[in-house]
Amino acid sequence: MRTLIVVLSVALLALGPLGCQKKEGPAEEAGKQIDQAVEKAGTAAKEATEKAEKKLDEAAGKLKDTAEKIDKKVDEKVKSGTEKAAQELEDAGKAVKEKVDK
Repeated sequence: MRTLIVVLSVALLALGPLGCQKKEGPAEEAGKQIDQAVEKAGTAAKEATEKAEKKLDEAAGKLKDTAEKIDKKVDEKVKSGTEKAAQELEDAGKAVKEKVDK
């Protein structure tokens, strides 16, 4: 009989806490849903940031290429204009010299 009492006591002590566990209530469930929503929002924000960074890098590259093309064209125009002005100045100098020599 004493052994039966000991066995039942051990069984009650082992199984007792299982009967006392409460199911999660609506507040706990809402908390879990909020946590999941925050995690999803964080992931979406990180992905959007990475995508925006990639687009900005691409735009910066295109802008740099365009600036280099513009710089090259400006250099060409300045060189051409300088050469033309030099030629016109030389022609004017020759014309003046011809008039002076007469």
